[in-house]
Amino acid sequence: MAYNFKEMCWKDVRDQFRKWREDNERRSDEVIQLWEALLENHVQKTGNEMHLILEQVLIAAFDTSRLDIAGKCIETLNIEFPESMRVMKFEAMRLEALQMYEEATDLLDEIISKDETNAAPRKRKIAILKARGFRSEAIKDLSEYLKTFMSDQEAWHELCGLYLAEGDYSKAVFCMEELLLHNPHSHLIHQRIAEIRYTMKKMLCDFL
Repeated sequence: MAYNFKEMCWKDVRDQFRKWREDNERRSDEVIQLWEALLENHVQKTGNEMHLILEQVLIAAFDTSRLDIAGKCIETLNIEFPESMRVMKFEAMRLEALQMYEEATDLLDEIISKDETNAAPRKRKIAILKARGFRSEAIKDLSEYLKTFMSDQEAWHELCGLYLAEGDYSKAVFCMEELLLHNPHSHLIHQRIAEIRYTMKKMLCDFL
């Protein structure tokens, strides 16, 4: 969408950002466009909304690979909320995007040491392992994660995908069966289990 910046002020952008947040719309390209054109130099005037806007812009910056903007938002949030684990998580995401994986992992470990019940940094560590191609390590860490967070259905789906990539179909089926316990009437899960079992049987027949 094209905006006529001459007819807008920073308050218009603030109100637009608020509407997108309320409607759960990311609109990342537009957020960055409006941020740079009108709101960046006035964000301090937005009062209690400032940190919400900064997080909104931060996510949009990650979506659009504008790590320069992400860095500035993190710096401002860190001043506003020093030692915040949420801000530390965003910094870890920035380091990950810069492929500074060791530094990102160290920061995530620091977050986990402060709050062992926080699932998000554990999942980010697994995502880093996957991004680096360390599939076996990702499987090991994700399996350990699920011993504590057994109801995380997204994690079971992810582990199933990793096992399929490794050709370990029996363990992939196990993951889907765990999901079936949470959603016994899901036809999609039943279908997925059937597809994996069919692949197992076909591979066995081809081998014989």
